[in-house]
Amino acid sequence: RAIEQLRQEVDSSKSIVVVTGTGAIIRVVSLVVLRATQPSGHVFMQVGKYDGSSVKSALQLPGVKQEADELVSETLERIFATKLTMLEGKLEFLGITQEDQEKESKEFGVQTRYLRSICAARLPAGKKLDAHVCTEKPKEVESEAVFC
Repeated sequence: RAIEQLRQEVDSSKSIVVVTGTGAIIRVVSLVVLRATQPSGHVFMQVGKYDGSSVKSALQLPGVKQEADELVSETLERIFATKLTMLEGKLEFLGITQEDQEKESKEFGVQTRYLRSICAARLPAGKKLDAHVCTEKPKEVESEAVFC
């Protein structure tokens, strides 16, 4: 089943699979994530993922897989249009940094190289956002929108 899901991901241009000189398989995924901060220093985080039937906890920066031939700016626009409509037009962008990490994918069980473009932004002083604010690791929160 995992192999079929991986094939679908590759077919939909959300990742590629390469074979190294030693014959090892590596999945390569480009991600675009948003690191938005408030003037107080709190960072906007995603606290869960809905899989169609339940919510699973996942404390991470919100983001998506970058599609083939998609610019980082286009992926960021897609994030705002599909996942973060409450932030659209409210942030000042500060820049983009690249962070690469290699580890085994929990979903597919293969070695994966994650190429993350981290888009730094801030909510200007005086702008309001309807989101929970936590001062410690969140326990149960009804919304996915949280500043930590």
